[in-house]
This record gives sequence, structure tokens and C-alpha cells, in this order.
Amino acid sequence: MYLADTLSTECITEKEISAPVHRAEKRQKSTTQQTKLGYDTLLQKGRRK
Repeated sequence: MYLADTLSTECITEKEISAPVHRAEKRQKSTTQQTKLGYDTLLQKGRRK
């Protein structure tokens, strides 16, 4: 968070930097969920045999 009198360029760069990072975190979260799903299905298949 910046005060109103802080340089506006600083705010812009902060947003530009944090946006891709946030997207990367989101992508990572979804891939871990998919991996967990795949692992769960593998476990279930193993139990059925």
C-alpha cells in the first residue's frame, strides 16, 4: 500500500509485478489440485484390484 503522495510509477510497477506472480500462484494451485485428483483416482483403482 502506498500513500497518495508516493510516486505513481512505483504503484504501477508494484501492480505489474504482483499480477503475474498472482497468476502463477493460481496456476500452481490448480495443478496441485489436479495432481491430487489424479493420485486419488490411482489409489481408488489400486483398491479395486
